Amino acid sequence: MDFHNNLLFYPEIPDPRTIISKICQRLGYTYSNSLEQDYLLGFKWKDTTYYALDSQNLPLLSQLQIFNSNCIDISKNYVYKAYSLIFGNTLAVDPLVFSGAMVSKSNRNATHDGAIIQGPIAEIDSEKSYCILVDNSDGNDVIDYRVPIFLDTIPLVYIKRREIATRFENVNLSASLVSPEEVFSIEEIHNLIAFANEIGMEYGELDVLRDRNSQKIYVVDANNTPFGPPKGLSEEDSLRALTILCNSFEDTFITQGT
Repeated sequence: MDFHNNLLFYPEIPDPRTIISKICQRLGYTYSNSLEQDYLLGFKWKDTTYYALDSQNLPLLSQLQIFNSNCIDISKNYVYKAYSLIFGNTLAVDPLVFSGAMVSKSNRNATHDGAIIQGPIAEIDSEKSYCILVDNSDGNDVIDYRVPIFLDTIPLVYIKRREIATRFENVNLSASLVSPEEVFSIEEIHNLIAFANEIGMEYGELDVLRDRNSQKIYVVDANNTPFGPPKGLSEEDSLRALTILCNSFEDTFITQGT
């Protein structure tokens, strides 16, 4: 096997529905999670909220460039903290004292269990996170931005439209594809990349909302093992997105990473 076309994903291999699996298939890269092969480069890959590389395998892994190795926490509370540090805006709230509508959701990743509640509340649920309610509405719908991160690059942005009633569910009315400059300012793009750097995410996707009143953007979630392209995207745009992502993957991880 030619190691120049072989990538390590450790400790798990990507689900076929993930973007990275589709990129590898399109570009002709093979991949494995075996530590007994030779690789061009690697990715820490574990579909969970918290994960640090196994210390007993670090000597072997240290011989290879492993992307996302420092991305060990993508919990909502950690995301909120990093967001405030980079953007200087408040996202997390103390539900015991906050008065008014706020969002409660699992602190863990990919649960889609968000709910709007009224504060203050009597008792904090240690498994939950609490943040402000961002008004990302547009008529009867809400608009979410899904932002891929490839090292210091944002290759494209997905615009996802949902019904307000199902705003926290993974059910899109439609999805479209734009360049980052069409929806974000240069400063916002810089801050999104800085945010990804802060949480150690070299590959992944961010969920971003823009408040219709303040026009500020908020990073509300981070995913370092993303599926995609998103539901609701046309077949033509899905193919176009994959082409853009493949080109960016080669330009960033392969060219810069090696």
